[in-house]
Amino acid sequence: MSKYLIIILVLFIVACSPTEDKYEGVRTIELKESKDFLPISSFISDLDYLELKVSEANIEIGEIQDIKIFGDDLIIKQRKAGEISFIRFTEDGEFINELVNNKKGKIAQPLDIIPYKKDYAVLAEDGIHVVSKLGKYKGKLMAAEMSGSRYFAGKSSFYVIDEGPSEEFLSEYTENKKAKKFNRLDERLEKLIYTNLQTVGKNEYRLISSFSDVIYSYSNNKLQPTYLLDGGEYLTLNKVWQNVGDRDAKETMRYIYDTQHILVKNYLENDEMIFMTYWVGSSSTTVIIKKDTWETRYYARGVNDIDGGIWIKALYLNDDNELYVPISAYKIAGHKISNKRHNDFENLQLHIAATGNPVIMRCTLE
Repeated sequence: MSKYLIIILVLFIVACSPTEDKYEGVRTIELKESKDFLPISSFISDLDYLELKVSEANIEIGEIQDIKIFGDDLIIKQRKAGEISFIRFTEDGEFINELVNNKKGKIAQPLDIIPYKKDYAVLAEDGIHVVSKLGKYKGKLMAAEMSGSRYFAGKSSFYVIDEGPSEEFLSEYTENKKAKKFNRLDERLEKLIYTNLQTVGKNEYRLISSFSDVIYSYSNNKLQPTYLLDGGEYLTLNKVWQNVGDRDAKETMRYIYDTQHILVKNYLENDEMIFMTYWVGSSSTTVIIKKDTWETRYYARGVNDIDGGIWIKALYLNDDNELYVPISAYKIAGHKISNKRHNDFENLQLHIAATGNPVIMRCTLE
């Protein structure tokens, strides 16, 4: 066999290796920069407001950081003056009880919450705890230094999305298995990192991390790539990180800030839609994708031309394509109405001025 034929065969083997073709057929999400101001009526067909009735229960809440719906329970994570808590409401916004509070209970730093048997399991920095639906502490399932702030339960284990540069996307925690040691990043860098976990079907999840340009699916005990993120002319944070080299923490932060890059800040997905917001340098862009046709729409800023109300960050996307957007009473009171088609927000301002309650705006994507 000639040396030229050997070279051709080697090149063919390399070209067809699993490293090169493992993403073959995987959809690409293009992260383009947009400057467009878009009326939300162009992608929202309807909206209404769900009032969270906390003043009637004589409690106050601060910034709503997360929203979850489990069956008939609506659960919010809130932060106010160092207090972090998960609060349980009915689907109509009636207060039921507080499940976890870092200043009142035995869980010092609650991060995430999921259903567990007839109770709730709470991810914290020191492990996984169990509380009843009435907020009674029932004990610690396992003790471990956790690698991230988002998790889900498998058949016999819990899986936490790693929030650091690791080849392993998930860390597995079980009662009988010792967890790997997690080396934390510099605190300033940790604040840049974004991870999220979305449920898109029964026992099927989407996982996203700033340290990966691949969005993975987890189902049937398998982790596989589902979407690739392509920044085009812009680097992603993941690619910037690959160029950090041996810089120390201070030099790394300076290099990241000096290198224009794309950083995902919000990712929501259900069976039909993808709703993602990311930053290109200091500018924000949102992309909305219809998964069946892959129709894609980009905008820099949404303008509420339906009732003249507020349009800010959505935290939850349900199976009916409804975005959940939390709005504080303070923001409602201070908003100047314009471009309205009907008076829903004006009526809401008058009502919330009396109650002081926050609301969740529910917007149906079309």
